[in-house]
Amino acid sequence: MKKLLIPTILTFLSGCFHNPTSTNHVGDQYELFAMVWEDYEAHYPEFTLKGIDWKEVFYRYSPLAEEAETTEELVTDVLLPMLSELEDAHIWFINPSGDQVRTFLPDVYKNFNTSVLFSNYLFPAEFSGWSGNVGYCNPTILPYLSISQWTLDISLSRIESFLELAADDPAIILDVRSNGGGNNRYTGDVAGYFTNQKVNAWFVRYRNGPGYDDTYHSLIRTFPDDNLYYEGFVYLLIGNSSASATESFVLHMMNLDNVIMVGDTTMGIACCPNPVELNDGWSVNTIEWSSRDVNYQPVEKYGIAPDIYVEATEEDFAQGIDPVLEYAIELVNSHSL
Repeated sequence: MKKLLIPTILTFLSGCFHNPTSTNHVGDQYELFAMVWEDYEAHYPEFTLKGIDWKEVFYRYSPLAEEAETTEELVTDVLLPMLSELEDAHIWFINPSGDQVRTFLPDVYKNFNTSVLFSNYLFPAEFSGWSGNVGYCNPTILPYLSISQWTLDISLSRIESFLELAADDPAIILDVRSNGGGNNRYTGDVAGYFTNQKVNAWFVRYRNGPGYDDTYHSLIRTFPDDNLYYEGFVYLLIGNSSASATESFVLHMMNLDNVIMVGDTTMGIACCPNPVELNDGWSVNTIEWSSRDVNYQPVEKYGIAPDIYVEATEEDFAQGIDPVLEYAIELVNSHSL
């Protein structure tokens, strides 16, 4: 976690052309406000996408920052509402008690019901239980694999075990509808199980100049695993709860010829957070980069649409039906006809 240091004079801002923060104000709270604003001004990659004039935002919140006497007042009355205008779910504060204070929570409709999913589909198919955020069914009954979260201790060995069991199956189901993200580290590695060639996957978008559209894009590729390749069809189940690192995984998977996405559009949270220490035990996320698909289309705000949209309603769940999984099962069974 990096720390924003509070200098006596904002010398690092003095050379900025028409920069609102190059003022003569003094006082720790105002200077801290100016530094947070400046970090976003310099690095946030999606101002244009969000339709935000960040300099105009500065002028509206600057008078409030002058009145803040404590870090808590600055966060609560100034920084929190200011950063909320970006409507970016990766921006949040951590208070001195260690609690997360969100700036934005998107409306999410779940296209699955956990009770229905497990009771009516997974347990009857001998679901293995969760270990290392990976669970799967007996593929002779239901060739179903689920990844619940992306963590550094995700069990790649369990994914490999399932794929070895399902090696002769012409199609499998991979469910990430409930996966809200985590760490990107292994998303490309898992996608590599489903290709035998290097594939262009997506772009990381960085700011590299003072203009909001001064950006450069770094290409991310999917590389095949050296030891395991599942060559059958993969029906990837996605939805509004598929977010963040899961969307990175979907970006890897969507460019593979044997992958078909089924369900609903993902959440659209694609900016990479970086925690920064403030004062008095507070911290805040700044943003390092965002993601774009191989056609440079944004994931932030819009999400990733499925190849096949399947509606799932509360009425379906009340009847004990998971329409998305039912549709995927039909697709899998069609390969056995």
